[in-house]
Amino acid sequence: MEPTIEPIELQAPRKLGYGYENLAEMMSQHPELCIFRRFGCLSTETILYYQAEITVLKERLREVRAQDKVSADVNRQRYAQSWVSLSQSSAAAEGSPEREHYEIIMRLRKIIPEYCLCTLSSLPLCLALPKVCR
Repeated sequence: MEPTIEPIELQAPRKLGYGYENLAEMMSQHPELCIFRRFGCLSTETILYYQAEITVLKERLREVRAQDKVSADVNRQRYAQSWVSLSQSSAAAEGSPEREHYEIIMRLRKIIPEYCLCTLSSLPLCLALPKVCR
């Protein structure tokens, strides 16, 4: 008994139209066609803005810590040494001196990882920037 060969059904190639969905599909099927803009100057500018914001927050934190040390509020004097005291200050009125130290720390917690991610992802980019951006 001779083996039977099943006929292969050929599918007509799907016609790619316009739009991001179809472009993405074509690029995923042919990665060698993937070309993405790096926005080198804008990425570098964004990193510089992150640095400026972190620097301002750092300076303000230094000032607030100095105020905390001489505060009449005993809990506030403990902010630099006690996370519990500092975290409890989140219950104070928004924008109050008692809460400012906590708010700065929370902002830094958010922005520093963003900054680090941005700098890590832009490092190869910064090394390859054209001279007009350097």
